[in-house]
Amino acid sequence: MPFQYSIPVFILAISLVEELFKTSIVYSAYKNSGKILLPSFLTALGFFAGEKILAVIEIGRNYMNFLLAGYLLLPLALHVLSLLVFALVVERKGYGLALVLL
Repeated sequence: MPFQYSIPVFILAISLVEELFKTSIVYSAYKNSGKILLPSFLTALGFFAGEKILAVIEIGRNYMNFLLAGYLLLPLALHVLSLLVFALVVERKGYGLALVLL
């Protein structure tokens, strides 16, 4: 595979594994407690915190102003939105359809 395609494919593969891991956490919380919105929000917040701690450590020394705008706020919104959509689909249609839509 050419180098210009290998990085985006690698990032896509990592994001797919991450989303599957997050949704399995939410689904198990839903099966055990019957609640889905709070576990979805807390899982998204936990993944966001872990990623941002790593990002701050890695690039925070040089780009502190850019870090706040692009690397903190948008990913938080994306994590919360993706897991809330997953939670609503699981609640209404089931886990199988939610994984297909993932």
